[in-house]
Amino acid sequence: MHISAFAASQFPGSPMKVYWSRQQSMHRVRFHFLRHPHPNLFACEEISFTRAKNAYAFRVDVSHASANLTPPRFLSIQAKIPTPSKPTLDEEISLFRALNSQWPDSFPFSPIVVYEGMDDITAYIFHRVRQLSSLASQIHASNPKSEATEEVRQQYTQGMVLLEGQINASIWSLARNNVRQHGSTSQPRADDSVRSCTRTWHGTCLLYIHLFLRRAHTGPKSIIISKVATRVKYSLRILSETELWVSFPKPFLLWVLCIVGVAESGVGQLPVYGGDTSGDKMWLLQILGKLRGIMGLESWEEAKAIVTQFAWVEHLFNAPSRTFWENSDMFLMGVA
Repeated sequence: MHISAFAASQFPGSPMKVYWSRQQSMHRVRFHFLRHPHPNLFACEEISFTRAKNAYAFRVDVSHASANLTPPRFLSIQAKIPTPSKPTLDEEISLFRALNSQWPDSFPFSPIVVYEGMDDITAYIFHRVRQLSSLASQIHASNPKSEATEEVRQQYTQGMVLLEGQINASIWSLARNNVRQHGSTSQPRADDSVRSCTRTWHGTCLLYIHLFLRRAHTGPKSIIISKVATRVKYSLRILSETELWVSFPKPFLLWVLCIVGVAESGVGQLPVYGGDTSGDKMWLLQILGKLRGIMGLESWEEAKAIVTQFAWVEHLFNAPSRTFWENSDMFLMGVA
């Protein structure tokens, strides 16, 4: 079992802080506590460890639900409201609102952009992805030892936990996804672009988080990234020609291809995992080459001007995305 975190965590009733470096297994955290006990929190070893584990259990959802196709188990703990195993549409909306209410006022308000292919829920969550991308860039450009940077880093940590919980809640909002696809007695079904994009949107946001916001590419190869990349590719493969080339918004498809293309190039993931094949990268490059022709894009600078409108962390994203883009030159079709 793993938990994910991005800063030092303060446990209730204890002055102790533990730095959760990317992902740490629970037995390693337990080993740390046993070597550095605190009388207030760890008078009874097993009970204390259970308290610590339960307090941060919802963090498991990030790696577990995104890596394995199973519903998240601890969102009701994070949202602080009871959630039935098969919630209704109203209960799913209540869960989303409860998670949304936990975002602190320290996150500055800015207009929410509803891109083509998104509805109100996905547009709001993507707004948070953009905010955290901006914070990641701010942290990179700041003095790492300053108090201001530490405050931003803590804000970033809190935001990441909330963001990943909301994405997982949205993925498993089965009632809402059913309304998107088929409509209901009170709501029409979503338009063609939303119905074509939603599955890909969820997977790509998770992949973007693991690749760039978690900076997973600086560490060991990740099975999680491999699995999520496979999910994104599958979401594209199951689309019909009409869904992919007519309904799917082309600027968003360009951003998706840059993200999954970076992962497929080996940044942060295992070379071949599960349903992946050695031909997947070529398949993605062929799609990108055709898309470039349709959009009339000849240079990386033209493409970058489009993808940066979505979510972008310059110092992490630019170089690998540009390399993937340039590799598609041999598949370029239709640019005058």
